[in-house]
Amino acid sequence: MTMVAIETGTQKIGLVLNCLNPYNKNKMSTENKHCIMGRKIKQKDKAVSAKDFLAFPSPQKLKQMGKQKADNLIQELGNEITDLDKVMQTFLRISSIVTKDDVDTKDSVCECTEKLIEETLKSEHNTGSMLANSILVSMGILKGEDKKYKPPSTLMGPLLVLEHLVKQPFFPKFSREILSMFMSKPHPLLDQSKEARHKLLQTLMAY
Repeated sequence: MTMVAIETGTQKIGLVLNCLNPYNKNKMSTENKHCIMGRKIKQKDKAVSAKDFLAFPSPQKLKQMGKQKADNLIQELGNEITDLDKVMQTFLRISSIVTKDDVDTKDSVCECTEKLIEETLKSEHNTGSMLANSILVSMGILKGEDKKYKPPSTLMGPLLVLEHLVKQPFFPKFSREILSMFMSKPHPLLDQSKEARHKLLQTLMAY
């Protein structure tokens, strides 16, 4: 703690600054540069692009993408928005940051994936059966043509987000039927996330 005297005319006013680095009286520490009279000034979060977010997804980066995050993700995909495999890869990357306890992140991810799936389904080539197949392959529940593909180590996030997606009006009924059939079968990845799978199955049966 350091006392600093400030002259105003003929008077001296003593101010106690808690922000000064006690190990360097001439300089403030990095943290203290944004601190005045013991109060920290919150710096504005740096904006994050869709490209940067997809490279290394995190809840914090998702927040920093701003209100247009879903539109920015669609724009980042460009013409690949009609490519189901590319869209599902994006879906997995986004949903991988979701946990059952972080409601805010889940809501934001659901908002983004809603628009992604709805947009890709506008292509007449992306049918209900193709959507379901792409979901199952990307999750590692079905084997795809790419033998080098490595499925995610956990499906907790994707299953939680998928449970939200299957309730949406644009989600094909046939996709729900196919997913319901495979989600009820034993699988190591699904067995690791029993609670999320059970919730998804309940929703699929309700629709």
